[in-house]
Amino acid sequence: MFWSIILALVLLALIWTVIREGHPLDKLPGPKRPVVGSILEFIGSNPRKLFELQRKFAKFYGDRYVVRILKRRILHVHNPNDIEVILSHSKNISKSLAYSFLEPWLGTGLLLSTGRKWHSRRKILTPTFHFNILKNFTPVLEEKSTNLVRYLRQAGRREHDLFPLISDVTLYAICETAMGTQLDQDKSTASVEYKQAILQMGTLLVERVTKFWLHNDFIFQRTAIFQKYDKILNKVHSFADEVILERKKQRTQNGACDETEDAVGKKKRMAMLDLLLEAESKGEIDLAGIREEVNTFMFEGHDTTATALTFGLMLLADHEEVQVRHLTNLVSSHAT
Repeated sequence: MFWSIILALVLLALIWTVIREGHPLDKLPGPKRPVVGSILEFIGSNPRKLFELQRKFAKFYGDRYVVRILKRRILHVHNPNDIEVILSHSKNISKSLAYSFLEPWLGTGLLLSTGRKWHSRRKILTPTFHFNILKNFTPVLEEKSTNLVRYLRQAGRREHDLFPLISDVTLYAICETAMGTQLDQDKSTASVEYKQAILQMGTLLVERVTKFWLHNDFIFQRTAIFQKYDKILNKVHSFADEVILERKKQRTQNGACDETEDAVGKKKRMAMLDLLLEAESKGEIDLAGIREEVNTFMFEGHDTTATALTFGLMLLADHEEVQVRHLTNLVSSHAT
């Protein structure tokens, strides 16, 4: 019965796709497959194959092309000028369908919110990125960078997948700077499970994005992947809630002033969570909102950073002359 319903829905979608009017995006370059679009090319493709497929499309159709899957049209841009227009726009900040898959985890924090809520949250969080705040965390970042170098040396010269290694380090860094939690030092069951859960969440979300039939919530929620996802999600939320409430309890017991200054009035290092709790005490955000932003920064702060660092190291490996320039700059800066 269940699969009969699914088949009927798919057939209705196909019929609707055939009879609907054309779309302005159809005028742009891209594979012109009738009825189902490029659906057959995506079935059974793992993330690696999907990456290769999109690189092939970009090479053939140019820096701006559209891929259609049933009724959905996906605009791909590869030109930096196009990307700049999108990223610098302060009003059209609504995200694509794939981002909605993050909402059960991240809520509608700074990444997924729009309109008035986005502007309000940005106003609260902007001080977090003040130069003096970031400068205070330099020792943390230097420590994690030193650890990364040590891990790389231990890996030796054999072939090694760097992304999981770098992802661990960036996760530790964002945990300490955002939540004030030293995940690499905390060996409790909850901390170990949280680290594993964060990494697993990313893997499951990529799997859902790359399997178009899982885009539908009704279908997704009836799969084994969802059962695993839901279990991991509960662990992530429970850990974040525990850290937030414990930090709030400490602030209540010690007094908020103890969190910002030491005995001689010198500014102490404050995690992003402290700044959010300070905003909460002023009525600018509630605890649910704090969890949204903590989870958002945990995701954005480790996954995207790890991806950028891994890609940067790959480029350095491909361009030895740039390696030499970087080494020269480092030696020169440390000499002075």
